[in-house]
Amino acid sequence: MSLLLASMMLVIGAGKVYAQGSVSSTSLQVSADGSDYYIIGSDFYNHFVRPTTVDLAKNKVVYNKQILTVYNGRIDKWKMSFLNQDSSGKSWFKFLSYPEATKGDIKVTYTTDGINYSDSKPSLEQLKGYMVELLKPIVYPDDANNQENDIEVSFQLSPDTDYILSNSNLNKQFIPFSGEYWLQNYSPYPFFTDRNQLQFVYPDYSKGVMVKYVDEEGNEIHDPQTISGSKGDVYDASTDQYKLVLDGYTLNTSKLPQNSIGNFKEALQKVTYVYSKNPVVAADVTVRYVDIENNPISEDIILQGNIGENYYTDKKILKIIL
Repeated sequence: MSLLLASMMLVIGAGKVYAQGSVSSTSLQVSADGSDYYIIGSDFYNHFVRPTTVDLAKNKVVYNKQILTVYNGRIDKWKMSFLNQDSSGKSWFKFLSYPEATKGDIKVTYTTDGINYSDSKPSLEQLKGYMVELLKPIVYPDDANNQENDIEVSFQLSPDTDYILSNSNLNKQFIPFSGEYWLQNYSPYPFFTDRNQLQFVYPDYSKGVMVKYVDEEGNEIHDPQTISGSKGDVYDASTDQYKLVLDGYTLNTSKLPQNSIGNFKEALQKVTYVYSKNPVVAADVTVRYVDIENNPISEDIILQGNIGENYYTDKKILKIIL
């Protein structure tokens, strides 16, 4: 199932809870458009498929809504923690907005470390998660069948695409979040289980094309450029935007890359331009021939050449006529 179709769903931690005569359901729901919500593993036609799939090419914003629904009976105490990280501490999403109470008598507190919670809102970059706690009992007749949400906490997340790709986490099934919930006076329960798995996909993902600039010895002489695109699309690194004029160097046209034009692939491709260093005239070298008293005994020889080139001198055999 794709997270982003016409509309989409994700309900995490959903299930009925029975406690002291009450029946309730708690879950975290996610929607691609902020309207329709479905149980995890379902597409918008409600066909049961697992895991829920997040398409990184389409899904830039994920609308989240944590809910508690009490069907009947009474709940006096309830709270739940949500951490935007998996069990190993990795965060695959970024907060785009603060979790806010949109329905019910509840209190929301925030955490930057998953341990300490505060009323103060940290920056969204520092926000790790939140805790929601019931402030007022929820009471229904024992024979009621309430279907309306009693509590709602809403916020938005965005997949951290760069982090996902750099950690090679495409097409892998895993649980992206962690947290616990407490009902009445019972011990905490894990909010997320193996049935709450998710996977990221990027159907046309390409690592792009890197355009490199080297000298005749293969040493890099300019920062590389990157061309981005989707797998199968055409790239063109033969234009002046990528075929650079570099000060002090001349492009070696006999070594032009054969793959300057091509199609993006999933793997990173490299296009390499080779440059020859331009000759720079060096100062002359004067070769002198003198006796032990530094008197000239032969004409000087002037050697000329370019910086970096080797030069050689010859000794002379001189005949001295007395």
